[in-house]
Amino acid sequence: MSYLKNLANSQPKDPLIDVVYEITNCIKTKKDFEQASLMVKQNNLTLEGVIKRTSKLDLDDLALLADKVIALI
Repeated sequence: MSYLKNLANSQPKDPLIDVVYEITNCIKTKKDFEQASLMVKQNNLTLEGVIKRTSKLDLDDLALLADKVIALI
């Protein structure tokens, strides 16, 4: 019974979480900021949207990502 109660109170999964995971993975494992910035642009994400959905990127990574995203504009 508690399972059904929790199911009723659950919120739908944010589809952008998977995209942000891929962006974060691209930065952390490959150091490929160009590809990460392309993924941000292709998915119409803002930097705020990326920051809201991950805590894995440090300030230096976010600054480099912001530079690459701005360069695409």
